[in-house]
Amino acid sequence: MSDSSPQETSRPLRRVWLAVVGGALLVGFGVWAMVHPLGLLTMTANAPTPVLTPTVVPSAPPSSHFQGDWHPVYVGGGWPHNVIDLGLDDIVIAVEQDIDCKRATITAVDLVALQVLWSMAGKSICQMGGDATGFVIVMDGYLTVIDPRTGQVIGQATMPKLDEFLWAGDGYVLTENAEAKTRDRVLCLAPMADPLNCQWWAPHIFLLPQGEMYAISAYVFGDGQWVNTGSGVRMFATGQPAGFGGDAGRILNTIQPSSDEDGSLYPSEHRAFYTGAGERVLRAVPLDGIVRYSFQPWDTATDQAISSPIEASWIGAADEADSYLGFRSSLGYENYDDYDMVTAYDWATGEQLWQALVDGSQEFSPGVFAGGDWITVGSGGVTEARDPITGEIKWHSDPRLSLVGLQHGLLVLSDWFKMEIRDPANGFDLVTTIEQPSDGQVYMTESHYYYIDYEGWLWVLDSQ
Repeated sequence: MSDSSPQETSRPLRRVWLAVVGGALLVGFGVWAMVHPLGLLTMTANAPTPVLTPTVVPSAPPSSHFQGDWHPVYVGGGWPHNVIDLGLDDIVIAVEQDIDCKRATITAVDLVALQVLWSMAGKSICQMGGDATGFVIVMDGYLTVIDPRTGQVIGQATMPKLDEFLWAGDGYVLTENAEAKTRDRVLCLAPMADPLNCQWWAPHIFLLPQGEMYAISAYVFGDGQWVNTGSGVRMFATGQPAGFGGDAGRILNTIQPSSDEDGSLYPSEHRAFYTGAGERVLRAVPLDGIVRYSFQPWDTATDQAISSPIEASWIGAADEADSYLGFRSSLGYENYDDYDMVTAYDWATGEQLWQALVDGSQEFSPGVFAGGDWITVGSGGVTEARDPITGEIKWHSDPRLSLVGLQHGLLVLSDWFKMEIRDPANGFDLVTTIEQPSDGQVYMTESHYYYIDYEGWLWVLDSQ
């Protein structure tokens, strides 16, 4: 099961993910919810729909900005573009969005046919996400689910201000709603085709960390098997108790609320939640309401701790690894972009295995598991591949190249002049080199490289 969360913008060479929640407060709550529908999420006949005709194209495309057999598709000029990759090899979503989300244009492009499939324009588009089964857009007060291949509307509902889109994937959408009578916050998991038809409800889980500062998933986790709710961890498919994590969503302790530089308060109530990939599940508890957490490997079969807890700001774990990484900044939230320490721990014992300085300014911190190694950016800015158990550096990049990201299993590095694509699964062999354009970022799917220039042209190169 795939995970995909609401995104304001998405840079495809970064793995962006967030997740969502479900379950039942009590047996009685589940029965009660079945006969008291949620009143704020409603269907409408006046909602926005995609335009199935291409954008008006200038009379002639410009010349390619660099060498290679690049082909142009016009997606519209204006604000800078970002791209959302839904996991479809031949289709990407170009997002043209102003900085405060007041306006946006969303365009689906077929990279094989080299044409625009459909587009949408509207106001207040700050939330979007999904996968190949459906692309969700919250726009003009409506939640609209679109088939990314055809542009046809799969499902639609109004989204009042009290409602929030949290997650979409594998044919489902998860929203947070206010119950019609009590106004209590509840979670609703519904089919994309019928966003009002909640398959199950659960009380909202409060104060989960969200956003790119956190390398953890706060809602759906375990590759889509489980969901954090306000009444414990639930099975994603059924909403039934998962057999572990019954303390998820419960208040464990309270502290004085802290604030950031703009005065925004961070949570003073700390509630447990669970996170992880595959069967590698960790129990997490916020410690200061900002970026300090206690993480502890957890046995989902026995509902018991596997090893001792560790304190970290970021966490990195992989289902196939026998170790996990914790990143802790000693300099605080406002200085997270300085060099700091990443520590590897043994999954079964909690024993510290090795430590290394990393460049905290890299969004890739603390690292990612790929090709059997942990990929990190060292304090000198050099990309390193370390043995996850010993910490031995098995490979490192040319120091002149910066790490761009990991996508479709391939490592992407770049300088001002070229991009290198390398395969971690084959000794970091060089797959190809691409000339770096001066006016855009190159992205990739399984079969294509592409970028969008400042004039609104999306350029496509076949990678085969």
